[in-house]
Amino acid sequence: MSNEKKKHRYNTRSKSKKNDKDTYKNNESSSDEEEHDEENDEEFDYDEYLKLIHNMFPSKYMKNKIIKSDKDKKVLKKKQKDNKNLKTEKMTSSKQKPASNSKKSKIKKKKR
Repeated sequence: MSNEKKKHRYNTRSKSKKNDKDTYKNNESSSDEEEHDEENDEEFDYDEYLKLIHNMFPSKYMKNKIIKSDKDKKVLKKKQKDNKNLKTEKMTSSKQKPASNSKKSKIKKKKR
């Protein structure tokens, strides 16, 4: 019995089949990958995702997280609006300053 090969007790997978799959992965791309890339074209909205999770699994934690996210979004919009207003004010004030300087220089030239 020691000279004979012992049969395995368990049915195991053969390594040759496994190697075939590996070569496919390394050499060729599947059409599934191409379809997956096309599906990623949509933008992911994190807030909508949180709301969906909250609807499926309601909890106090998720409710608070959604509220906090909404507040943060409002604060961010307000900051962006304020920054935009500051930029426009700076642009309008900088446009007016050179104009006033040019008038003064014209007046000085006329006096000479």
